[in-house]
Amino acid sequence: MPPFERLVLALDSELVPRRRDVLTDFNKLLCARADLRVMVWDRDPLEDGFELLEPRLRETVGAGEGWWLLSAWGGAASSTAAASELLVTQPLLVRPALPRFLRVGDELALRTLVHNRSAEARDLTVTIEAEGVVLDTGAALTRRVEPWRSAVFAWPARAVDEGTATVRFGASASGGDVDAVELRIPVHLDVTAETVATGGVVEDTPAVEALYLPDYVIAGKGSLELSVQASLLGALDGELHHFSPRERESNVRIASRVVATVAVQRASVGGLTEARAAQLRKDLGALVERQQRDGGWAWCHPCTRTDLWVTGWVLVALGEARDAGYAIPPYAYDQASALIGTFVQRKTDIERPGSPDQHAFLLYALASAANDGGEVGELARRQAPLLLELIEEHRAGLTSWGRAYLLLGLLAGGQGADHQAARVLLNDLGATAVASANGNHWEDERAAGSMHNSSVRATALVLQALAEVAPRHPLIEETVRWLVTARAGGRWETSVERAQSMASLGAFAELTGETRGVYDYRVLLNTRRLLAGHFDVPGRDYREVVTVRLGELPTGEVSRVQLEREAGSEGRMYYGLTLRYVTPSRHIEALNRGFAVSHRYTALDDPGRAITSASPGDIVRVTVTVVAPADRLFARVEDFLPAGLEPIDPELDIVSARVRQQLDEDQRQARLAGSPADYAPWYGWYYSPWDQVDLRDDRLVLLADRLPRGVHEYVYYARATTPGDFFVAPARAEEAYFPEVFGRSDSLRFRVVADE
Repeated sequence: MPPFERLVLALDSELVPRRRDVLTDFNKLLCARADLRVMVWDRDPLEDGFELLEPRLRETVGAGEGWWLLSAWGGAASSTAAASELLVTQPLLVRPALPRFLRVGDELALRTLVHNRSAEARDLTVTIEAEGVVLDTGAALTRRVEPWRSAVFAWPARAVDEGTATVRFGASASGGDVDAVELRIPVHLDVTAETVATGGVVEDTPAVEALYLPDYVIAGKGSLELSVQASLLGALDGELHHFSPRERESNVRIASRVVATVAVQRASVGGLTEARAAQLRKDLGALVERQQRDGGWAWCHPCTRTDLWVTGWVLVALGEARDAGYAIPPYAYDQASALIGTFVQRKTDIERPGSPDQHAFLLYALASAANDGGEVGELARRQAPLLLELIEEHRAGLTSWGRAYLLLGLLAGGQGADHQAARVLLNDLGATAVASANGNHWEDERAAGSMHNSSVRATALVLQALAEVAPRHPLIEETVRWLVTARAGGRWETSVERAQSMASLGAFAELTGETRGVYDYRVLLNTRRLLAGHFDVPGRDYREVVTVRLGELPTGEVSRVQLEREAGSEGRMYYGLTLRYVTPSRHIEALNRGFAVSHRYTALDDPGRAITSASPGDIVRVTVTVVAPADRLFARVEDFLPAGLEPIDPELDIVSARVRQQLDEDQRQARLAGSPADYAPWYGWYYSPWDQVDLRDDRLVLLADRLPRGVHEYVYYARATTPGDFFVAPARAEEAYFPEVFGRSDSLRFRVVADE
């Protein structure tokens, strides 16, 4: 469409700020100005024959840019259908150049860019007023600025207190033009977060926990979270939908459904529904029918090759069902016994060594399946010497799940929990636990062909062994907490893992009777009642949480938390206390309580050299390294930037082509150097353990519902923007649901040095 011959713009007085207005809230200007009145004519209104057109505010870039972009279209009465654009600006414009935030201890230059958008040179006088920061001098500055040119005005300042810094720049020019801008900047305290936690069990006797807050604690920056619950498990029957029958099911899936269904029967107050009981009997018949002629089981129904791992798992399922009162034909055990006995006692050599962990698994499966209703059968007793021989010859090389099977096998073979070998295995399991205050788990190296290659199944097996061998073992409750958290995080991935976890939790519930808990409870903090109520686990009412601000707790003295539950009733009450507080982070050293974290700044053109300073406009590469010595659930990593740097998000369209090309080349060079595959976050096909990446004004946030054991590196980029000497807060990593598992880097300082 052809443009208008000439457009004359008449602006309402509300559009351009009055001469002494102070502009604020730049990010809200578009919304605030959307209803402005603008009149546009296609001819000068002083001439004859002008026509009023319909104007629309197309885009407002912001008062910080000093102009408004408008579009005008002809109205219905217009004889010409056309459009045109106009640029409106001010003759004097103050454009602040301040960081998005500050931290206590930062020393910087508060700068503003002042534009002379007139056709003549002018003397510009700029003033500053500041609250929340300390100015070295607040004197006005005067400078002569050429037409259509700009000048930078700067004042040294320091951030000394937490809160909000308010900075106001005012400018006046010869000729009477003025402008003023005011910005508010958050000032963060130079602290880092830490967490301690504890937990326990309340039965008939009240439990008391002591809490001491030192006098120097920052009361407004922390909290005490207290949780109580009558059951750690929740409802296991909700997991059975994962085992819904399918066509052409493998023997492993059918056996897993058997194990899971028996676990629900043991853990539920009302047992199984008739439909589930019927499905269980059907599954048992299918497994017996699918047994191979050699006594074992194959992976699938049409398969003909027996698999020993599958055979052991089917025997475990048959044993669980038999213990629960379901009849299993004796010949199934006799044929499997001959197969497993021949395999375990076969001759081996260096080229084809036997696996003691696999032998422990098979011998336990055979012994457990041979027993009937808790009575130790003769076939089970014959496995005990073989199990003891494994312990004597291969104890040092056993995995945690292998030790768990040996413990369970000894019990199934008629050995008592006080047997010397059982005590040795218990000590070994305690020594290899990956422990925290409210969560324990076990991890092993992967074994080819095994169905035990996950920390979930290893932990579940250890839990079952602890519950049966040492019901009062101090690691049990925290192990249950970890296993339930893994369930919430989707870590029960395979049917075998899910079924084994359910079996272990079902055995724990049967041991504690917590699924039948119905009682009143009360929690006191000193003399103040924090919680009181009634738990009904069968009615699925069994958890309560309360948070207390640290300012409500006395400092310099011990506080008592007393937890009580109704005596004489079934079940237990579990509690957890998590104390979150902050500590000064200036000159602090790195700390590893389950994570090792570090960050490193390098120049874009020299990735091998660490830097502690940059010039305005430089791009800085930030490398965050997280070392997880064990699998971590719901991991959160925060890397805090200094106030003089602003993060670059290459996914945004505002990133220039030149910068994007630089970052692409940097990513390519990193891959050539053999760097980790998760190096460049803006490619859709790259591997990364992080489920979510957030670039914010002051930090990078990485989230992963499962962070595997190992070293993880993440690289992002930031641009140096504000001259000064800035505090860099420690990077931090933690497990969200086990916050006492955390780590941090040391603190440092970073300088942005402007050219003189």
